[in-house]
Amino acid sequence: MLSLSAQGSLTLAQAALPAGTRVTALGSGASSVYVLMAPAKPPRTRSTATPTREPGQWRRRKFSGSTQARRYQEQISGRSADEVYYIGEVEFDGFQNGVLLKAKAENYRQFFDKDGQPYYWFEASGSFKQLIEQAYRQSQTAKGLVVQWHVAEQGVATLLRQRFKGERLFNIEVVYTPPKH
Repeated sequence: MLSLSAQGSLTLAQAALPAGTRVTALGSGASSVYVLMAPAKPPRTRSTATPTREPGQWRRRKFSGSTQARRYQEQISGRSADEVYYIGEVEFDGFQNGVLLKAKAENYRQFFDKDGQPYYWFEASGSFKQLIEQAYRQSQTAKGLVVQWHVAEQGVATLLRQRFKGERLFNIEVVYTPPKH
């Protein structure tokens, strides 16, 4: 059973595979989904090392943003904004259920014109470049994990979604998540 969430995530709840098969296709054409059967537990190896559950670690860092940005980051991460998640030296705002999180609070819309292009002064300041570089660093560091950028403004979420697609940052999902006031 496939279902589509309000955020646009596609979820597979159950699929029946013919006996003796390891792969099956659900549907046909460009929108088909392939299901691969794999063991519930990884095969045993001779290694006695305990597998790590998380790819990084939580660290304390004094939050330096606005009160509004603090509240939004805490809403998204479920933790204090003074706790951030690092993989190596790359910072994320959180890690939940195998997904790396980044929160972008309100007030980004002011940096873009009505056509979705960054204003000259925003681009000239280097801030827009830093935003895109942050996305690249997070995308490359994620190594197969999904990164979700939660954005408080729907228009900005749409702009970033289009920009990231153009930049080929396919493992970053941009999610519009309104702030709880």
